[in-house]
Amino acid sequence: MTLVSFPPEVLKLIASELSDIDLCNFCLVCRIFRSVVQDDQVVWRAKLLSIYDEPSSKVPGKPYDWRRVYQLRQQIIPRGVLRTEFGTGNLSDAEVLDVIWDVLHDARGYKSETKEITGKNFNILNALKRPDHTLGLLEGRGNNCALAAAVGVLMTPLLQLPEEKDLHDLHTMVYSTPAVSFDGYPQFQVIWALAKYFIYHIHKDSGSDMLYQKRLMQPNEYPSWWEGKLSDYVGPRHKIPSKWYGAYAYAQRTIRPQLRDLSDGPLVDVTLSMTSHNEFQGSGSDTQTFTITHGKISSTKPDPTLRYNGVWKHIEFRKYYHSHQWTYEGVMLPGNNMILGHWRPPGTLNSPDNFRGNNGPFVLWAVPEGSTIAGRDDRLGFPR
Repeated sequence: MTLVSFPPEVLKLIASELSDIDLCNFCLVCRIFRSVVQDDQVVWRAKLLSIYDEPSSKVPGKPYDWRRVYQLRQQIIPRGVLRTEFGTGNLSDAEVLDVIWDVLHDARGYKSETKEITGKNFNILNALKRPDHTLGLLEGRGNNCALAAAVGVLMTPLLQLPEEKDLHDLHTMVYSTPAVSFDGYPQFQVIWALAKYFIYHIHKDSGSDMLYQKRLMQPNEYPSWWEGKLSDYVGPRHKIPSKWYGAYAYAQRTIRPQLRDLSDGPLVDVTLSMTSHNEFQGSGSDTQTFTITHGKISSTKPDPTLRYNGVWKHIEFRKYYHSHQWTYEGVMLPGNNMILGHWRPPGTLNSPDNFRGNNGPFVLWAVPEGSTIAGRDDRLGFPR
């Protein structure tokens, strides 16, 4: 019996196990082999699911083009998006962004005891950490800046280190523009500017010593991917992790005149708990102890240029010290494991008239239960 005489079902199983190059050669052998691969979606579905998580964009009862999705991803993901390749070849910038966006949204994470996230898509994305890959440098590319910024924000756990010179271009947004517009829409370019700003100051390889306590963090306490899938976080009932680290900053204008970033140094160590379906409270410490009150989570308005809008959340709360208080407002990213926004003096929340005077950026990110900075030796961590 020759291979050509095998039943089509067996040939499809064989084809599904071949590498991409071998599959191309398989199709060139004869018309029978080519039709086995090209006539339906069985081989392409098997190949995609052997590498990637189940796609979220499938619509029940409607055909799904497994072949096109697989081939698009294989053009982009395995070799990364190199700066020299971006926008070249047969794919437009918009197509590249759409593919990366779908891979991010489809990612399904499973949390281990060390807070490492495993899953097919996450393993592929983690492989793109090499410095010659530039998935974190997509701002302003293509026709959809919102999508480029949203992709960049979701890639934040890769913690690619921005260059110090790039920070000067971020300051206008970081210090003066809200992460959620006053009419309720997420400002993706601002959110990404905030993410890059704090990546620079928190990254273990950064020369910044603004947040000296970053040296006390364990490897599993840095920002991480979300657990589960993003669709788990869509809906009117909101969830929030209980344990967070964070940081905030403010700026002084020097004689030059340039903005000089400052911080009180310690990381924020905070515990939060939901009190209703969309309200929370908490307590924590940085330079002093504080309490969190008036915490509220709500859905942002959907950006018409993006899919999967329901996972971006508007978040606001009050931070009370013994003698003073501050208003915090921003956006909780998809996956509910990072919050980016601004602090400012107390007043009416979400009011353009109140976004003036003393203010600055802040970040909170979820860390494993039981984590705490308290009691760690920071004698070597004082600012130089």
